[in-house]
Amino acid sequence: MITNFFKYIFLIVILHITVEASIIKKIEVYETTDSSLKIDDVRNSNFFLKTTLPMVKSTKNNLFFKITIDKKQIQNKDYILELLEFDNKFNEIKLDSNIISDEFHLTKYIILYRHNIPDQIYLKIINNEEFIDFGIKVYNKKEYLELNNKLSQLFGISYGIIFTSFLFYFAFFIFNREKIYIIYAISQLSILIILVKSSYKKDINSEFYFEIVFLVFLITFTLFSREFLNTKKYMPLIDKLFLVSIAIFIIEFLTISSFDVYPIVPSTGLLSIYLIAGIMSLIKGQKEALFYLIGWGIVIISLLIIDNHSSFGTVGLINPIYLIHFSSPLESLILAFALSYKMKLITEEKEYQKELVIHQNKLASMGEMLANISHQWRQPLTHLSYIFMNFEARFEKEKLTKEYFRKKTIEANKQLEFMSDTIDNFKNFFKGTKQKEHFSIVELSQESVDLLKMTFQEKNINVNVLFTKDIQINTYKGELMQVLFNLLNNAKDQFILKQIKNPNIVLEIVDTHTKIDIKVSDNAGGINKNIINKIYEPYFTTKEKGLGVGLYMCKMIVEKSLKGKLKTKNIQDGIEFTIVLFK
Repeated sequence: MITNFFKYIFLIVILHITVEASIIKKIEVYETTDSSLKIDDVRNSNFFLKTTLPMVKSTKNNLFFKITIDKKQIQNKDYILELLEFDNKFNEIKLDSNIISDEFHLTKYIILYRHNIPDQIYLKIINNEEFIDFGIKVYNKKEYLELNNKLSQLFGISYGIIFTSFLFYFAFFIFNREKIYIIYAISQLSILIILVKSSYKKDINSEFYFEIVFLVFLITFTLFSREFLNTKKYMPLIDKLFLVSIAIFIIEFLTISSFDVYPIVPSTGLLSIYLIAGIMSLIKGQKEALFYLIGWGIVIISLLIIDNHSSFGTVGLINPIYLIHFSSPLESLILAFALSYKMKLITEEKEYQKELVIHQNKLASMGEMLANISHQWRQPLTHLSYIFMNFEARFEKEKLTKEYFRKKTIEANKQLEFMSDTIDNFKNFFKGTKQKEHFSIVELSQESVDLLKMTFQEKNINVNVLFTKDIQINTYKGELMQVLFNLLNNAKDQFILKQIKNPNIVLEIVDTHTKIDIKVSDNAGGINKNIINKIYEPYFTTKEKGLGVGLYMCKMIVEKSLKGKLKTKNIQDGIEFTIVLFK
């Protein structure tokens, strides 16, 4: 579709510049305030004055044109006289009854067959707008009809590109719930309606609804610009100007549409805000702003040309309908690239935030770990201290026998081995490897419990690890241990907070054909049903000094790294967390 779009643009440009040498000898105009006059009434009038086209002027008069054909320039082919009206949506062109004419997307044209070309052609412009913007182009009939065929295909492709853009970003909103996508989708839909409506003659009633659609486009694109460039955060002044622009658009619509009917086109000053915002964002290092500048710049230039084409000298050279059908889909394509690039940046930022949250959680857990190490080592260190005291006492009394020395040495080695195992367990927890390992879930579960063993003993917390058989799995061992530690540690905190009598934790491992369930349940009273759906949100916590990243991090690890699921439900007297690991 995109390839065809640019191919047709190229062909249309080639055909459009192949305008025939003029067969028009002279053009005369007769202005009158008498709206009842018809062409036959003025055919022989002496009030016609020679003029040149294009004609752009403000007047209340109706105009009659007399076009004299130069027969010496006529070749053996059929001709088309294209009657160009740019800003005249409500003006009408009347022709001689014997003149053959047709219309293509609001553009009326006269067909002159080679064997029946009149000496003079008369036409009347009924000036309903008190403004004339009129020109004539001469074409070879065959080439002109080919041009119109290509234009029809171009318009269809343009509608297809914009409608596809609307559907694409509407679907993105449905699945991602990011408001920037629905804003942009609505702006694309409004552009599509504007393009379709601009290809047909408007009446007073439909013009009001056309203005509403145009207002929706201006508002949604302004909101899109705020979100895309993040002006609220990086450019507060520009953000306020955007909000002021929206207010101006609404006020302009309410006031002007109440007294007169013409398209609401933002002034050059308001349009420049978008370009300034894009340039400032680019300077601040937002690379995606380059796409925004190019896409929106094309639209702004198109609107400025359409609104001021008489000042630019483009009357008769650029058809506004063709221009807007080219610039709008091009803007959609460019901003599609921009949004795709921004999605890439957002994804990278989310990954960074995920790693940051995991790191935060590990740092928060480090304090718990150090406290547990002190608990784990306190007893063996005390035991070692007693052994050394016994050695000293026996030595001073000269009762340090070889057998006693060997016995106490074995006893001391057992304590040191226990301390070494404790360090190994903590090392497994903190190591940052991202390689999958083949290990026993039962052993990992027991290691996770051992990390908190002394705390559990000190607080009289009973822990039961239940399983029917040993289960081997290949996944990220350190991350699964981190999740289990967090769940066990949270249960411990709830027991202490609620002063639960006979606290009990059950860690159950269930193996099925397709998955492994690791269930961690307690009898700490469960979670309030009003907040149970919020516990996985980042920075949500019920602890007085909690960071609110523990359970969020657990869910991220289980669902993103381990490709499983983390489920929660209240049970009798407590809560149950289930880690689902798929085989």
